[in-house]
Amino acid sequence: MGLWSHILGALVRSAHKFSHSRQRSRAVLFLPPEAARGPSDLSWVAPLVPTLPSQNAPRVPRGLSPNAKILEKNLPWLNEKWARLHRQREAGAPSAQIQWFFEEVTASQRDKLHELGVSLLSGPPTTGQAADLLGLFEPASAEQKELLRYFKVSLSGMNAARAKLEVATLLADPRKKERWATRKATPMQKEFYRYFNLKPPANLTVAQAKTFMRTYVETVPEAQWAEWEAYERMYTALNAPEARKQGGRKKVSVTRYRSAIAEVKKAGRDLTVMEVEAVLRKLLEHPPTLQRPE
Repeated sequence: MGLWSHILGALVRSAHKFSHSRQRSRAVLFLPPEAARGPSDLSWVAPLVPTLPSQNAPRVPRGLSPNAKILEKNLPWLNEKWARLHRQREAGAPSAQIQWFFEEVTASQRDKLHELGVSLLSGPPTTGQAADLLGLFEPASAEQKELLRYFKVSLSGMNAARAKLEVATLLADPRKKERWATRKATPMQKEFYRYFNLKPPANLTVAQAKTFMRTYVETVPEAQWAEWEAYERMYTALNAPEARKQGGRKKVSVTRYRSAIAEVKKAGRDLTVMEVEAVLRKLLEHPPTLQRPE
């Protein structure tokens, strides 16, 4: 091992010792040893110590606060990403992303990190570092989740920052980008055509359906469009992965959903004020069962 690898190893050991001596309320982030190639790099790989106040925080395994556990779980990919961008910058790679990443942290970012109790031992973070750190504490967007599910990426422990990286990595592959752009229309997009008594085109894609729906809304009376939005919203809520997992339910097909809505409407319920629970109760009244076997 080289001199700098030994030094970095000592830093890791001493930082961990220091971290655990503070009631284990800190998590320490390091770049991989191969990133340390000299004194200038050591200033870059100085450990990240998110200072997480343990006062009034609930007790968790190993004495780490919830925020510290989130940081600890995301250390590997953060290290890898930051080291890669640093190497690209040192190599002089022209990139708007790299230029933005290394800009000075904004006042807003600094304030939000302070609220979370997160700081860098090496000094103020860059704009990009701050964005990554803040994104660890935000949920992935619906659009990000849709793409990740399509490519069968696990959403367990997913956050906005990690989702952004995963999405960028997937779409950097030309074949995957093409697959995503030309994927078949969703069942609810096809249902849109049926709902308004239209025939969907053959081989309809998601992008084509979205474009048509944006245009068609201009021709639909406001009250009817409000009903469609309620119809679509309840279907989405019923089939949300989190809700299905919590209720131990299978996914509801569009056909069964359409029938349940019709039955609830017969009871005099208007779509725009209809509750998801009423539709679910109707669905559970008829076989096949939606409940997953225990």
